[in-house]
Amino acid sequence: MKMTKTTLAAKVNILNGLTEGTYFCLDYAYGGVRLCKKSNNHGGLTDISEHMTMREMGLVLDSIINALYHIK
Repeated sequence: MKMTKTTLAAKVNILNGLTEGTYFCLDYAYGGVRLCKKSNNHGGLTDISEHMTMREMGLVLDSIINALYHIK
């Protein structure tokens, strides 16, 4: 199954729901994507992951979501 921006956005919404007070977003560039965290109220972002393909990002997000889900 092809990983789309819509699918990745849904996974990030789930991640944001599991982490109270932390806002994660995706940064797209050069055909790839990286996971970022909002660092201030002025639009600053902190990189959480390396730049990777959308398919790889889907797997990373699934892993983070599963880990957080099983901790709670």
